[in-house]
Amino acid sequence: MSLYQYQRDGVDFLKSRQRAILGDDMGVGKSIQSLYATEELNAYPQLIICPKTVKLSWKIEIHKWLKGRTAVIVDGDKRRRSVQINSKCDFLIINYEQMKIHEVELLKKEFKSIVFDEAHKLKNHQGKSFRTACHLRSKFKDAHIHFLSGTPMRNRPQEIWTMLHLIDKENYNSYWRWIHTNFKWHNENYNGITVKKIDEPIDYEDFRKTLSTFMLRRERDAVLDLPPLNEMEYFVELSDSQRKIYNSMRDNMVAQLDSGNLIPAPIVIAQITRLKQICCSPSIIEAPYGCEGTKLDAVVDLIEASQGKKIGYRDLGN
Repeated sequence: MSLYQYQRDGVDFLKSRQRAILGDDMGVGKSIQSLYATEELNAYPQLIICPKTVKLSWKIEIHKWLKGRTAVIVDGDKRRRSVQINSKCDFLIINYEQMKIHEVELLKKEFKSIVFDEAHKLKNHQGKSFRTACHLRSKFKDAHIHFLSGTPMRNRPQEIWTMLHLIDKENYNSYWRWIHTNFKWHNENYNGITVKKIDEPIDYEDFRKTLSTFMLRRERDAVLDLPPLNEMEYFVELSDSQRKIYNSMRDNMVAQLDSGNLIPAPIVIAQITRLKQICCSPSIIEAPYGCEGTKLDAVVDLIEASQGKKIGYRDLGN
């Protein structure tokens, strides 16, 4: 399989910088470009940090594009996750919540590269995810770091500061100094408390030019050799509570079929439908409170990453 020319350009951009932001539109192939750059740099092992709903998709992409490379998804209870983190592999795939929980163990590893997928999740410069990312950056000083985000600035351009700080701490050390230098702002009074409100950049074109040193962004419509429609399949694993309900109902159904008793077809069809409903969300069948449905989380992540673009969703079943 070969890359499109714009993807080749993206790979070269990532290879030419130790730390960089790839801010292409959703569906343009950011993960593929990052994987190819890692392979050509031979920057293994790599730590991939992403939303939990796309961990399996990352593993599938790795096996599809990089034959022979090994990938481990961190999942399960805490003891199992610790074993997985300490296993030998080319790619270790972990979500943001697990990154915070297992920070100490991750810092003991020797990663040659790190990927932050949906990196806008680091936007809160006072949050624990950002602090953990800073600790990883400091520990793995020589590692290549890719920040992937189809919405690098979301609705507010100032939210990109966390990525800039992780890329170049010396020049982007102070959040408020950067804000005062690059943005218009004003004071607002709320019940006697003065609050700073940040407006648009002082010079948007200059702002974009500065960002181009660290960030490559191509909009879907501007990528001329991209097919007009790019259909992607996302494989979503059941949560532990979701799988428990599914297995229980499935085993009960199989036991009924194996009993030898005559079971009307409508009942069998109804039970199959309920199994499919559990895969979508246990709440559909009024499962106990706290049972998670991962498909809904996956859809929300895709919508958030679409940046207002029209996307279609088709459930392919279980």
